[in-house]
Amino acid sequence: MPRVAFPSLPVPDISSLPTLPVYRWPDAVLEGRAGGFPTDIRAIYSIGANYLNQGSDIKKNIRAFQKVDLVVTHELFMTPAAQFSDIVLPVTTSLEREDVIFPADNYLFYSHQAIDPIPDCRNDYDIFCELADRLGFGEEYSENRTSGRWLESLMAQSGIEDVQRFKETGILEGVEQRRVGLSQFIANPEQYRLATPSGKIEIRCAALAGTDSSAIPQCRITEADRIYPLRMVTPHSKFRINSQNSNLQWAAKLARQVLVMNVLDARSRGIQRGDVVRVLSREGEMEIEAFLTEDIIPGCVSLIQGAWSVRDSQDIEKGGAANILTSTIPTLPSQGSRTHSVFVEVGPRGVMHRNGGGPKASE
Repeated sequence: MPRVAFPSLPVPDISSLPTLPVYRWPDAVLEGRAGGFPTDIRAIYSIGANYLNQGSDIKKNIRAFQKVDLVVTHELFMTPAAQFSDIVLPVTTSLEREDVIFPADNYLFYSHQAIDPIPDCRNDYDIFCELADRLGFGEEYSENRTSGRWLESLMAQSGIEDVQRFKETGILEGVEQRRVGLSQFIANPEQYRLATPSGKIEIRCAALAGTDSSAIPQCRITEADRIYPLRMVTPHSKFRINSQNSNLQWAAKLARQVLVMNVLDARSRGIQRGDVVRVLSREGEMEIEAFLTEDIIPGCVSLIQGAWSVRDSQDIEKGGAANILTSTIPTLPSQGSRTHSVFVEVGPRGVMHRNGGGPKASE
């Protein structure tokens, strides 16, 4: 699909450096070369992310943060990841700096600075410039340009024809707004071949033939086991983006963090509406209020993802962070997230046992 042309800051070529699937980052930290990963990781430098909370298996993520020699985080708030960092560098919000925003559609947005930065907060770029100075290559890194000068330079090289008008309106609409994806290929598949071995849309993947994965996409359904018989899904909240806004009390009142379960599943476990229940998986456990309804299928429970992790002195999750229950075992061969379905057991608080999920109250 078309996009408004806009250059990026020049960066060194890093194609020779080792890479790893994002989903496996805590395993890479904990296991390193001995576990088959390309390198041993000694430090974590986290920018604009709450990896400890938003990565699967929060307990494993905590161990990874604790293993390395140094954790540095750029943050706006004291998130769970920031709490486990050695150094937290407070950064500016979008209201405290000028920037160009790239939405998912074929537009550009201009973000004006509305207020001066809060004392002791800096732009990410300014932090990097000072670090570069201390490491001895400040001028090479910044080219003696402030973030404002870089922004002006990039806009001058972009597809923005009238920069001043773009700043005034705050929005630039790209061309071909009604273009259909792959339209050129559809019109002339020989001239506009795709980047596949055949040049066409391929359903069968020859590269996967003879491997543990099927060359043709198949539905693979994992059966629940006796110990953890319920499938937990983790949808997004209407009132926050992943973990953002989890610390806002007014937003929390709009969508309470509860475990949604079918009344039949609750009844068989001696659970009543409003009870605080214990939820167990192979990775962790939590205590959370149950919300009973007939609007969810029996055998399935739902917990909104993104809540900040809060654990008590017994290391039991109290904040409703879904990733305390999820696993870092990825889907194969994509090495992707498998948090779309997590196997759990639910029971009354104080009745459940860690070694097997029972006994249930009805037993």
